[in-house]
Amino acid sequence: MTMTAGERGSDRHAFLVAGHENHVVLQRLISLLDDERNDLYVHVNKRAKGFDPDRLQQVCRRSRLVIMPRMSVYWGDYSQITSMLRMMRRADANGPYAYVHLLSDSDLPLKSNDEMHAFFMMHQGREFVAFNELSTFGRTWVALRYPLNRFYRAPNPVVRAAYLRYRNAWVRIQSAAGRDWASQQDVQVKYGSDWASITGDLAHHVISQEPLIRRVLGRAFIPTEFYLQTVVWNSAFRDRVFDHVNPYRSNVRLVDFARGGGDGSPLTWRYEHLSELVSSDRMFARKFDAGTDLRVVEALVAHVRERGSRGRASGCG
Repeated sequence: MTMTAGERGSDRHAFLVAGHENHVVLQRLISLLDDERNDLYVHVNKRAKGFDPDRLQQVCRRSRLVIMPRMSVYWGDYSQITSMLRMMRRADANGPYAYVHLLSDSDLPLKSNDEMHAFFMMHQGREFVAFNELSTFGRTWVALRYPLNRFYRAPNPVVRAAYLRYRNAWVRIQSAAGRDWASQQDVQVKYGSDWASITGDLAHHVISQEPLIRRVLGRAFIPTEFYLQTVVWNSAFRDRVFDHVNPYRSNVRLVDFARGGGDGSPLTWRYEHLSELVSSDRMFARKFDAGTDLRVVEALVAHVRERGSRGRASGCG
């Protein structure tokens, strides 16, 4: 296998951020990642309202900030993969990077930039990708074909209802016919979180696998939760996964589905959870929503900044 970016001498990190309408958290995230060692790539969904790129430029003074041309992205649709791969390809052209971090505007770091860089340097070459067990129901998301996923959460309830009626009928027809698209592939399809921290070399490999990704997952439901794990599992990078014993925590992100809303969404952190956040050994946490609880966002931002100041004052990093 080729040398990692760290072995070639680069200690720079790229942060790829998928933005939607959580603009306040996005600004706080960019301000915390603003560091001479970091390049920041941001794509904000073209369908999102109220995005002001100048606000990001104002809080980003040390990093190179690249705001990607906006495209329409739909939840559960292949467009989520397309937007992330565009950022990944842009970063790859500007590299090499020791690590490429995949984030959203619902994420915040739990550590300072010095702490994060030290952690990933200590584990240089490891891939921080989480693998989850796929339920029998979830397997149908890749076993069957789901056309027109962009209408799954259509804002118009009439359009949404009509689409779901059509989709459910099409799924029943495929199931009755015994279709299993995933089993016909020449790769093992794997599942997990789409938020990860990967080496620049793995990012380069993922880009090269885009034809395979589209062939296997182009008509899957929520394909963004399959593409990275499938590419890693079917490559030599599989042996570099950080935590084989507990692969769920391998992406070093603090996420709590057990206390989530019951609809498959994780817990939205609130101020009452602050002690849990600041004592975590993970590098990032999700999910945050300024509309739900801005207080915890601001408190965590202040905590991470204080950690950075304390580290500089002690001469660490």
